[in-house]
Amino acid sequence: MSAPLPVTLTTVAPSLPVYLRHLATLVVMRFGSDGQVQEMNRGAQRIFRGHSGAGTLPDLGEYLVNPPLAEILALPAQGDPPRVFAGLITLGLPTGLGLSLRAEIFREGSTLLLLGEHDLDELERLGRTLLEVNEELAQTQRELARRNRDLQRAQAELSAQARSDALTGVGNRRLLEERIAGEIERAERLGEPLAIIMADLDHFKQVNDRYGHPAGDGALKAFAELLRRDVRPYDLVARYGGEEFVVVLPESGLAAATEIAERMRLRLRGTAVPGLAQKITASFGVCERHRGESGDRLLERVDAALYLAKQSGRDRVTAAFD
Repeated sequence: MSAPLPVTLTTVAPSLPVYLRHLATLVVMRFGSDGQVQEMNRGAQRIFRGHSGAGTLPDLGEYLVNPPLAEILALPAQGDPPRVFAGLITLGLPTGLGLSLRAEIFREGSTLLLLGEHDLDELERLGRTLLEVNEELAQTQRELARRNRDLQRAQAELSAQARSDALTGVGNRRLLEERIAGEIERAERLGEPLAIIMADLDHFKQVNDRYGHPAGDGALKAFAELLRRDVRPYDLVARYGGEEFVVVLPESGLAAATEIAERMRLRLRGTAVPGLAQKITASFGVCERHRGESGDRLLERVDAALYLAKQSGRDRVTAAFD
């Protein structure tokens, strides 16, 4: 029969001295030859905290792994007091873990008294192992964090490359389309103006034919840098294709965009491009978005304004008023 699980240390170990009842570092248990624990101190209660037999004290035979209870009971008692066993015992705890104790077991009439202390050598080994495991874990976490940063950096670089023009470094057509769609949604929601500029280098084919493609590439880079210099941090400069560039100007109306385009035109006229013996010019079309107008329609109108600037003699800014 299993004994009722006691509530207090006095009922757990009524015959144990008070100083043994309250020791948490020393395991003290009195049990019968059937393995049923009859008394246990605080230290024993701690290791059997997960005992599944609610309302009962544990059966030591269920938890003794090495040596088994039958082997201990078969040992003769020696000395005074009569000691049955002295050495290392291993318990399979209710938590599923194993625990080693350095124990002595004495026979007292029909019962046995177990006095056990934690195996300090094992605890030291476990402590060292835990430190090593923790260090390895910390090193692994640091390595994972580093690799994660590298991955995020690579992803950011790939994302930037996928949305930037390889030659000039400004946005590409993909980024331009995404940005125009986003700015249209924002303008519709907030009721703010949105303007765009389309710029095209004049006689660019002649520049390539006369000075060669490397010089033409230099002209495109210089033009892109000039456009970026004249806009705000949240504006966008993108290469639309060939020698055409588009500038997206949120919160800007037609007058402000026209002024910016004129400033860009004049600055370009005064810019010397390495490898070119001639100055280069550009034509600009400017357009303010109408409410409800799509991005495609906006680009069509600014392209028409640019075409008009070209037809009117180049090196000028033309605004679309329709």
